[in-house]
Amino acid sequence: MQQWDIPADANAKQGGLPANPKATKFGMPIDMGDALRQLSVAEEGLTFLLILGFWDQDGDRKKWILGLTPVVTPGPYRGRWAPITRADLEKLDAIVRDKSLSLDEARAQAQAIKRKAIMQVKPKLDAKQRRLQCSIRFGDLLHFLAPTTEPLRQDKPTSWSVALSEASKSPPRRKSKS
Repeated sequence: MQQWDIPADANAKQGGLPANPKATKFGMPIDMGDALRQLSVAEEGLTFLLILGFWDQDGDRKKWILGLTPVVTPGPYRGRWAPITRADLEKLDAIVRDKSLSLDEARAQAQAIKRKAIMQVKPKLDAKQRRLQCSIRFGDLLHFLAPTTEPLRQDKPTSWSVALSEASKSPPRRKSKS
């Protein structure tokens, strides 16, 4: 449960910035992880790299179609959380983790205090987990954190001028009913 997948001291080649790689289907929200940890990054005013890979499903293969590496700066990142405050998130986190509440009760209370912000707060509530995650919509990511990027599929996507692998065997995920 470390803050960065790639710590700053391991990333000298890309400016010594900490980095988090993410991969998702083209056009889908980017899961950012634990909501309280991400809010802390925004509050601390940290600059970091997002290493993003977007794919399309082609049968039982995922084909990389876009690579992005935006430098995320404090102002724009903190602005994506407004009007959510740490107190809001801590209250929501307590509700999500409160096992004395049924899943339906916890979901109802969580919905009642979720606010509309660009950063989407996503309580994960089921029989296996009770966590507070967050994500950012694809269009919002491009508009606010990578504004010079055209949201277009690329025939030969790259990251830092290095070609992404063409495709990898990976069948579509099937959601199990819990």
